[in-house]
Amino acid sequence: MAKIKVIHGDHFLVELERDKLILNLRQKEKFEREIYFTKGSSFNWSELLMEKEDSLFPSSKIIDLRIENSPFKADSEFLIDLCKSIPDEKYLIISITGIERLKTRAWFKSILNHGDEADLQKVWPNKRKDWIRNTARDLSVNLSSNSLEIIHEKTQGNLLAAYQELKMMKVLNSDTEESFVEDSSEFDIFNLSNSLLLGNINQSLEILKNLKLQKGSEALIIWGIFRELERLSFLKEDFQTKLNGPFDYIENLRKKSKIIPVSVIHNLKRRTANLDSNFKKGEGNFWSDLERVVIDFCQTEFQS
Repeated sequence: MAKIKVIHGDHFLVELERDKLILNLRQKEKFEREIYFTKGSSFNWSELLMEKEDSLFPSSKIIDLRIENSPFKADSEFLIDLCKSIPDEKYLIISITGIERLKTRAWFKSILNHGDEADLQKVWPNKRKDWIRNTARDLSVNLSSNSLEIIHEKTQGNLLAAYQELKMMKVLNSDTEESFVEDSSEFDIFNLSNSLLLGNINQSLEILKNLKLQKGSEALIIWGIFRELERLSFLKEDFQTKLNGPFDYIENLRKKSKIIPVSVIHNLKRRTANLDSNFKKGEGNFWSDLERVVIDFCQTEFQS
């Protein structure tokens, strides 16, 4: 790997690539890590001078520089100078997001003379399935064609959501060839979301009964319920908030947000967090407590 890596483009993809590079480096050697946020009010570009200083006992270090605003000419000279003479024991990973006309900036052209570039642009709709498939492979997740279709349909182009689904699959079924999205084609966590939003108690409890039989489904259920509560919170703050997902699912979210009081959302969030905490500590009766949360989620009109 080059001593200097310059990553820019789509914000999520940049973060993903940066984390991947750092993980790969740390798997090879025990690196220290210094993170610089240029957008922070306390950041001064001259701090980069310290990374050039020699030490009697230099240690291997990753300089994680995150640029979100274009430096002035005088400031950019500190960055260019560091790129020109990066110490042997250090790696410089520069991630850049949110800067318009980046490729026309003189300082950007200069740093590219000293490192490798990763230009991570938007993944277009016709390439999203390929992206999900390739990401699953990178995560060592066994993904069948059916699972790929389910994730693609559910996340509707939201790469972060798709990545979270793949990460959850890895956590829950790291040794299982078939993914969790196929374990329950009719009663799965995705259907639970819609069932809760529609207020269908009987169906929700039936889904819980099925999920209870699936080893390791507790963490997934907690995550799914909290995710819906978060999205309802967003809609309560701004009903025009753009959310990704199938049309009917988004409509159900919006309808639910109109009838569920903010106080109920906060209460259910707190109880869901307690479920997670108690489950991890082996306390309480998880399935009984979860059942009560699900019932109250469905019957929000009686909780205000």
